[in-house]
Amino acid sequence: MNGMSVKAGFQKSSSLLLLVLVLLLTAAVGASPAPVQAAGPASLGIITNFAVQDSANSADWSLQYSLQTGDKQYGDQSITWTALKDPYYGWQWIQTAADSKSYTGSTLVSFKVLVRAQIYVAADKSKAVPSWLSDWYDTDDDITNSAGKTFRVYKKDVGANTSVSLGSPTAGGEMYSVMVKDLSPVGWASVNALGQNGTTGGLGGATVTATTQAELEAYAASAEPLVIRVQGTIQMSPWGARIPVKSNKTILGMGTNATLQYGGLQVTNNEKNVIIRNLTIKDSFQSWDGKLGDWDAITVQNGAHHVWVDRCTLTHMEDGLVDVVKGADYVTVSNTEFSNHNKTFAVGNDEYDNRPKVTIHHNFFNGTNQRNPRVNNSDVHVFNNYFLNLGDYGTASHNTAQVLLEANYFKNSEDITTLGDSTANVVFTSDNIKENCTGVNQTGGTTFNPASSYSYVKDSASSIPAYVLKSAGAGKIRK
Repeated sequence: MNGMSVKAGFQKSSSLLLLVLVLLLTAAVGASPAPVQAAGPASLGIITNFAVQDSANSADWSLQYSLQTGDKQYGDQSITWTALKDPYYGWQWIQTAADSKSYTGSTLVSFKVLVRAQIYVAADKSKAVPSWLSDWYDTDDDITNSAGKTFRVYKKDVGANTSVSLGSPTAGGEMYSVMVKDLSPVGWASVNALGQNGTTGGLGGATVTATTQAELEAYAASAEPLVIRVQGTIQMSPWGARIPVKSNKTILGMGTNATLQYGGLQVTNNEKNVIIRNLTIKDSFQSWDGKLGDWDAITVQNGAHHVWVDRCTLTHMEDGLVDVVKGADYVTVSNTEFSNHNKTFAVGNDEYDNRPKVTIHHNFFNGTNQRNPRVNNSDVHVFNNYFLNLGDYGTASHNTAQVLLEANYFKNSEDITTLGDSTANVVFTSDNIKENCTGVNQTGGTTFNPASSYSYVKDSASSIPAYVLKSAGAGKIRK
């Protein structure tokens, strides 16, 4: 090869390399910026795939639980929420950065919602509505912060596993805020089975209000779907009365003090699709052993299925606080406080062939003595709960039961897991936390894989006490 050929070949190679570099630079300039991880986890509760495009301020964004008055609106300022309306208390929310108000890209934040939900955006009322909010519903609700700024709330309903993208705020206005209200459960109650597609309660039905036992009994017995709002305290009679709830009902406590006293609720006889939310049920107690009456706070039995108990306070009852027994199935209990009780939560029976499937997550077992839960011939997923001061024992597995415990926090408790016989199964994953616990932590066997049936996020066990103390129990949501 002569010198002329070598030079020509070198020039050709150089030209090709230069062309490749130019193409790469052009693609990079034209591409959208990659999402930047905000502070904290990218998944929390019902939100996953959380990403912020504003790289300059993304570290001041974070996912939060249970919005309440006094919470900091922004991660980069001390401004707090001072006046919320009832519909917005207690839901998961996104703490944004005040300085992100200057971001001008088409997408500022994106995330995915695991369940059917309502997305709320509180936008600066003094400015024009951002164009990307034009097809959202204007709630006519205003909320204010400690700087005296007023924000109008806009709403959009989304289905399970929906990806959401939100744009930039209006130029010259304050940064908006975001809340996410879960309308359907995580866990077994979300699974399509037995002719029922998830758990939707009284969706699509009329909304009614019950202030007396007679009204609540009549509405609960109705054949049509209903959203039944419980107002104030209803003292049940006779002592220990349990109101039967028919299919396709949502029973929702209003405000901070909706209470059933001296009695409770039962879903039975193949009824299905029931939501019980934001209620305190208490005080049918007669004896510590619980044998003077079968007066549970909530009973799901005799073939009933697809029941979701959420954000309730259950305490001081005769027999159990929750029983899922006698052929019941597909139940989720979440964000609920159990306290001042002996035999807390029973799942399954020896004499029934079906295996009840129950998910128990983000609950507060506060000083309850035993059956936290007691599981018999059932498949039970226990994750992200706070167990404090358990007296006799924690979770017990019997008679081929399969119990999976993940990312829970146990503190000052006795015998946190027990195996009742050689057929029982308990899997206790390494992400559970034990603090000052004594006695046994028995494990063995195998369990089902919940991820093959439903999507869920395991929050870090170290965060669970703080989350549960803020979020679990009645009165944290208002409506």
